[in-house]
Amino acid sequence: MKRFLSTAALILIYASVLPVSSFGNGEDAPVLSKPEIMTKALDKVNEIQEFLDFYEMYPDAKFLLAYSSTFDEPRVEGRTLINGRYSFSVGITFSVEADGTLKPQESVSFKLQEINRVRKEKDGVFALFENEWDLTREEFYSLLKSEGDFAAIGFDLVADRPVRNVDKYWEEMSG
Repeated sequence: MKRFLSTAALILIYASVLPVSSFGNGEDAPVLSKPEIMTKALDKVNEIQEFLDFYEMYPDAKFLLAYSSTFDEPRVEGRTLINGRYSFSVGITFSVEADGTLKPQESVSFKLQEINRVRKEKDGVFALFENEWDLTREEFYSLLKSEGDFAAIGFDLVADRPVRNVDKYWEEMSG
């Protein structure tokens, strides 16, 4: 199988700075570090066709690993910027099982968000979203078939009005 994503493709990690002592259920759960979790999550998304298709359609997409040490649930998302105005993403959340394996907690999700404006604050650059749509798997594959034409699935995207400073937000979000 062709492997599109590598550890280098994961560009942002939201995680606590404390070391992870154990994951999963029970005292005999294996000890896994965050880099091990990141690698396992990446291995898993390389087995998920929707992620491979997303990356093939959007080779410049940014892949992120969001990790909650409270819930021991890593989430991997792929995001791309469209027309300087929309963020399109694919994502999945995993649970860490007692044996250290990762198990998908949900089906793959697809989300289109319209960025309304970008605000620069002292602790970063943030996007404010005006609209948000969850796409179905069928809509994603229709989009794929139409080579990324959102009109094919009923979305008439604004093409000629990029959001001011969206490049600064995207750069910061991309690490």
